[in-house]
This record gives sequence, structure tokens and C-alpha cells, in this order.
Amino acid sequence: MVAETREVWRLPHPSQEGEEGPEARLSEGTLTIRYDFEGAAGNYEWASFRFEDVIAFKFLSEEMCGEDQFAALDKLVEVKDSAWTQKVSDAYDVRGLQRHHYRVYFDDYGCFEVFSASFTPGTNGGP
Repeated sequence: MVAETREVWRLPHPSQEGEEGPEARLSEGTLTIRYDFEGAAGNYEWASFRFEDVIAFKFLSEEMCGEDQFAALDKLVEVKDSAWTQKVSDAYDVRGLQRHHYRVYFDDYGCFEVFSASFTPGTNGGP
């Protein structure tokens, strides 16, 4: 069963253009995801986006992904009422905190699931 989702943002560059695959870095509650893409001149460049006030995140390799994850190809979606965020919420007191379950799938790589307060689109170059 596919969970209810809402598209939040689209990657400005298709993920299948990547040479190395995405990278994730968590620092002081901020998760930054960088990914490479082939630029107009044929060279590889980097772009990034980030999540603030991260409570939890997970990565699923392509082999572990299903219909729900594949539906987030090259776009960030917000997942409504997911079992995963309910499990996290039950384990930790998150009452009164504004949190969102975000998902993005990178072709031939896998899916990032993020439970955080906010998302910020990045720019080319990345941090």
C-alpha cells in the first residue's frame, strides 16, 4: 500500500546523471544530502539540500526499497501519518514539536527517509 504523500520539491538534476551517488552528513541536528550530476559542459558538479532539527533518519538501499520509495524518484515528498514516524514518536516525546516525514529516492542508489522540523532546498556546489 502506498502511503499518502505530498510533493514538496523536485531535484533540479535527475539522479541518474550522478557518477558517485549521494552523500549524507549529519552535524548538530542538520542533515545535508549532496549529490553529483553531469553539468552542461560534461563535467560533474555537486548540489545539496538539508533538513533541520532532525530527530531520526534512515537510508534504504535500492534492494530494500518498494513502491512507496520508488514513487519519490527525484523528488522530495512529505509522507502523512507513517508507521515509522509513529514508532519514533512513541519512543520519544515529540508532543508539541512540529515534525515532518520526508522521503527522497535516488535512482540506482536508494532512499533517504528523514523525520525533521524543516527542509531547505540547496544550490549547486553544496556545502
